[in-house]
Amino acid sequence: MGNLAATMPAKGWLQHVRRLCDDYGIVMILDEVKTGFRIAPGGAQQFFGVQADLVTYAKSMGNGFPIGAIAGKREFMMTIQPGAVGQGGTYCGNVVSVAACDATLRFIEENDVFGVLMKRGTRLMLGIHEVLTRAHIPHTLSGVPSLFGVLIGTETPLSDYRASKCVDDVLARRINDGLRARGVLVEPDYQEPWFLSYSHSERDVDETLDVFERTVASIK
Repeated sequence: MGNLAATMPAKGWLQHVRRLCDDYGIVMILDEVKTGFRIAPGGAQQFFGVQADLVTYAKSMGNGFPIGAIAGKREFMMTIQPGAVGQGGTYCGNVVSVAACDATLRFIEENDVFGVLMKRGTRLMLGIHEVLTRAHIPHTLSGVPSLFGVLIGTETPLSDYRASKCVDDVLARRINDGLRARGVLVEPDYQEPWFLSYSHSERDVDETLDVFERTVASIK
C-alpha cells in the first residue's frame, strides 16, 4: 500500500496469503519499509492482523537517518551467521543511524504518535474531500490517515491496479503542479501516497488545506 495511491488489500487477502504459505511451506515475507512504524506501532502486521515470517523495515524507524532492518521468527533469523548464511556490509550497524533508530522507537513508545497521526491525517483527508466535492471534481481517497492516496477524476474505490487507470491524468498533474508551486511538496507522481509525520502540526494541516483549496479554485 506504500505505492499506487495507498491501495489497500482486499479484506481477508493477507490472511489468505498467510494460509497458502502455511499450506505449501512458503516463507511469507512482508515489506514494511513504508508501513512499518507509520500506520500502527506494529505496522501493517498489527493493522491488518497478520503475522509474517520475515519483515523488512526502513524509513520511519530512522526518522530521516538512513537505516534498514530485517526481523522475523527465530527459525529463519538464525540461518544468518552464526548460521549458514553470511551477511555483512560497510554500513551495517552504523552507530549514528542505530542511535537515531533507538531514539525514534523510544519516542514512539512514550508518546501518542499514532493518535496524533490519526487525528490530523483524518482532518487532512476530510478537508481534501470537501474541497474536491465543492468543486464538483470526481475523486476517491484510499489508505489510512498517515499514508493515503488522492485519485482525481474517478469515484471507483481503489482496490487494484486497474482502478488506478481511471484517473484524470491531466487534471491530477495540474493540481499537483499547483500545490508544489505554492509550497506544498507533494510527490511529483500523483499516484504516490501522501505521507503525514508526527512533526506536521495542526497549523501545517490548515495551511495545506488552504493551499489545496486555492489551487483547485485556480484550475477550475
